[in-house]
Amino acid sequence: MQVNRIARPAALAASAPMPVAASGLDEFEGDEPRAQRRASSGLLRWVDAAWDALTSIRLAIVLLLLLAAAALVGALLPQAPPPAQESPQRFAIWVEMQRGGFGPWTDLLAALGAFNVFSAIWFRVLLLLLSANVLVGTVTRVDHVWRVVRRMPPARMADSLFDLAPLRGEATVSETLEEATRRVQGILGRRRYRWVVARDASQVHLAGIKHRYGPLGSLVSHAGVLIVILGIAAAGRGFIESQFIMPVGTTRPIGHGTGLDVEVVSFESEFYPGGKGIPKDYRSEVVLLDQGREVARGMVRVNEPLVARGLRVHQSSYGPAVVMQVRDAAGSMLYEGPVALRGNIADRFAGTFPLSSLGLEVFVIGSAATFSNGLVAPEEVRLELFPVGGEELVGLQDVTRGVPQVLNGLQFTYAEASTFAVISVVKDPAVPLVWAGAAMVVLGSIAALYFPRRRVWVRLTDTGEATTVMLATAKERGLPFEREFGDLVREAGEGPNRSADVSGRAP
Repeated sequence: MQVNRIARPAALAASAPMPVAASGLDEFEGDEPRAQRRASSGLLRWVDAAWDALTSIRLAIVLLLLLAAAALVGALLPQAPPPAQESPQRFAIWVEMQRGGFGPWTDLLAALGAFNVFSAIWFRVLLLLLSANVLVGTVTRVDHVWRVVRRMPPARMADSLFDLAPLRGEATVSETLEEATRRVQGILGRRRYRWVVARDASQVHLAGIKHRYGPLGSLVSHAGVLIVILGIAAAGRGFIESQFIMPVGTTRPIGHGTGLDVEVVSFESEFYPGGKGIPKDYRSEVVLLDQGREVARGMVRVNEPLVARGLRVHQSSYGPAVVMQVRDAAGSMLYEGPVALRGNIADRFAGTFPLSSLGLEVFVIGSAATFSNGLVAPEEVRLELFPVGGEELVGLQDVTRGVPQVLNGLQFTYAEASTFAVISVVKDPAVPLVWAGAAMVVLGSIAALYFPRRRVWVRLTDTGEATTVMLATAKERGLPFEREFGDLVREAGEGPNRSADVSGRAP
């Protein structure tokens, strides 16, 4: 009969810890090495103290909490857009616009950087400290981790490992030493362990290791954190964000040195049946042009941008527009094009267009948006003429679609109803960097947590009538190892008769 014995941590709760040096694990343990240097001079002691502080986990936790609080402030309070932060004067104007919402607290919030959290000096200092913390911690661990992953564990281990290891087991099998050795090697191989072997006259020593390079995952995730921080710090450099209100058929230059234009070719919308005008989907076909040459074309939605030349072109919103024509008394065309009715006058859509040659500005007022009171009929628009920069009304006329009307000696025609699209153009060079860093954090964490290094030592001893198989493992980080180790002991004890008796008692 064969007897397998497995010792588990619960059975050893009151036992003394295994002496690491005596077990032969001192060079191969996963714990971090302690610094051995102790500086004698005052300057070096300060350097040592600063270095130790930067490697502190407590400091990392405090910095992460402060950054999380800052990000919450940045999410809850309005943040000044990049154009408003280009100069103190623009920022002051933007802050003044927020005074209605924050009253006497406005100046204090602005002084604390609450309206520009992610570009504030104190936020960048926090990022710098976190970067230093992660960098120093990573550099400190690189040599140790590299030594761990590049060396196979020694096959021969001290007796104390098999006596005091957190997980250990023993079995006696009715096989020869060579037969038992080959079978145990096959078990390790099937479970994806690489193994090394050493032989004595009556003993065979095996050391198996799986997920040998798993500890590198922590370095990858730390490097990913650094890259994410670098991306956050770089945000705003080369950043572009522009929004254009564009009636269908119009083209606008994007600017910012891109040399590109954006054109809205068409607009489509769908509504829920009986949904009281609630849109189900809306989209625009847009074209990016470089000196009139098409660079990219696509249908854009709110969350489906057209991506080209590092730009992301989104559909942000939409609204009604009208196509207007204006001729002078001689019949010459003074204006022809769409007018976006994006404003609101007395609950009505409204827009403007200039007649610069005449020094006039034309207000176009549509029908009521939410109710009908007969002021402007559904098929009409109201035109109001003002001097450019003036407030004195110099002309007023309702114009029916398709019917030319004369106002102040000019012929106005409401040619057709149309639509305008609100197109957002964004360029953020830091986004790929942040995504790459985030991917490294996730992949590195998966490698470290779900593929932790596993080491098993096996000692097979020929007793003359049978072979004794002893197994032991060192304490490792990561997922619990008890079940897998129990399976290893069980399989190792299942010789030709396959009648193993497995117990959980400590030897």
